[in-house]
Order: sequence, then structure tokens, then C-alpha cells
Amino acid sequence: MAKEQAIIDLSNQRNKKLAIDAIKAAQGLHWWVLTKCRNQRSLSQNAYYFGVVLPAVAVGIREAWGEQLFTVDDAHEFCKNRFLSNPVVNRKTGEVQGNVVRSTTSLDTAEFSQYLDEIFKFAADYLGVEIPAANQFSEPAEAS
Repeated sequence: MAKEQAIIDLSNQRNKKLAIDAIKAAQGLHWWVLTKCRNQRSLSQNAYYFGVVLPAVAVGIREAWGEQLFTVDDAHEFCKNRFLSNPVVNRKTGEVQGNVVRSTTSLDTAEFSQYLDEIFKFAADYLGVEIPAANQFSEPAEAS
């Protein structure tokens, strides 16, 4: 079964009216899915995360906890597991069976900012590390 998809700006009143009219006129069995488009995290957010935040967390964990071989990749996995982990619960017994960890690439800009805020608080409270704000970070210039 082929599914038709359309992106409609519902903040435009004309588009909203056309969408509502199409739904009203539809006959027979239909499957309607309405999903809000999200703003994916920006390249500058990504560069800041991998270039400033994670290195600071990795150094903090090495210094505070003595994890000598703790890398930026380790810090990334640690932060995802700590802040983006959701339990999988057996609905019949209530027992937690495991966890699902979201990918940071699934986060929109607002969710990613919240994720960073949690990392900043953790780093300050548990590692004694103050991570420089994003506005203090500038991406390295590309070599020409």
C-alpha cells in the first residue's frame, strides 16, 4: 500500500483550511498521521558538543574518578546512557527488563539544548568542571 506524504505549514491559514477541507471531503478508510517537523540540531551545536563539551567531560572523569583511558567517545556513550536512557518495563509485572538509549541525532535543537544543560549540571556537580558556554566557543577556521 503506497502512502502519500505532504509537508504542510499549518501556521499559514490558507494551508490549514485546505488540509481541513481535504479531511472533511475524504471518504472511505484513511490513515492520517500528523507529525510536527522538528529543527534538527545544528552543525555548530554538534561541533560544540564534540569539540568542547565531551572533551571537558572526559578530562573531568579522568581527573575526578581516575579513569585513565576515558576518551571523548567514552564520554559520549556515558552521557547518552546517563541522560537519554529510558527503561523498558514489562507492563504485566512492572519489572524493568532493560533500557533503550536514544541517539543524540534523534534530538531536535530544544531537546539537544536540554541534554547539554543536564551535562553541564552533572559536570559541575560531580566532576568539578565548568564547561565554557557555546557563545564562548568558535569553530576552527577551515584551512584553505
